[in-house]
Amino acid sequence: MATEADVRRISMSLPGAEQPPGRFAFAVRNKGKLREFVWVWMERVNPRKPRVANHDVGFPAVLVRLKEMKVAPLRSLIAAGWRCQAPPDLAKRRR
Repeated sequence: MATEADVRRISMSLPGAEQPPGRFAFAVRNKGKLREFVWVWMERVNPRKPRVANHDVGFPAVLVRLKEMKVAPLRSLIAAGWRCQAPPDLAKRRR
């Protein structure tokens, strides 16, 4: 089972990663702007029924339940999100 501590450790291990103040999210600077690649929020949902709200439809995100994730696949997902937001010079170093 993955934890919020795993999310923080994995995210902050990536080059250029920052944690915006007051948020449990992680970002990387690209062209002077912070581009978030991980958000964590707690929400009560029925664990047996995945839910996609209307505002989530078409949004390029992967929603996971940390309690159901192992650390290795979580690491891959976070790294993929980081690669989508990182500037090319950082992304090339991480491959």
